[in-house]
Amino acid sequence: SRKNCRFGPNLLADAWCKVKAMVLADKYVDKKNSKVKAFLFLDSDAVITVNYSMTVVLSYIQKDLHWDVRSKPVALNQDGPGWSCKFTLGRGYELCLNSGTVFWMRSPEATRILIDWWTSAGEPYATQSTKFPPKWRTKVVTL
Repeated sequence: SRKNCRFGPNLLADAWCKVKAMVLADKYVDKKNSKVKAFLFLDSDAVITVNYSMTVVLSYIQKDLHWDVRSKPVALNQDGPGWSCKFTLGRGYELCLNSGTVFWMRSPEATRILIDWWTSAGEPYATQSTKFPPKWRTKVVTL
């Protein structure tokens, strides 16, 4: 719930809850010494447009897109030239929103990236180099 999506005293926009959930899932699996090797996080409104196994999809990403999971263990998709991207760009933003899919291989580097992402929720925007306005931390951008 939104009341739990806080970083210190800051009440955050709902979207930050998923970052917190990813950090907690990664930490939980690490404590359980599980054999889990990878995570796939999907927003509830994510759309899957292929009818293939994750093995096939990951093989394609690694081979055709030259993704080295050892050096870059976290993959985020960005909405392409679809409606939501055009809507965002039409509102003066320079980048599209992430469309809600995050895949990561369990590794110390992936854990660090997730923790850094979550920690950024509590940093003052003045210290961050960002093209997104401060309101994105506390308010949901409605489409």
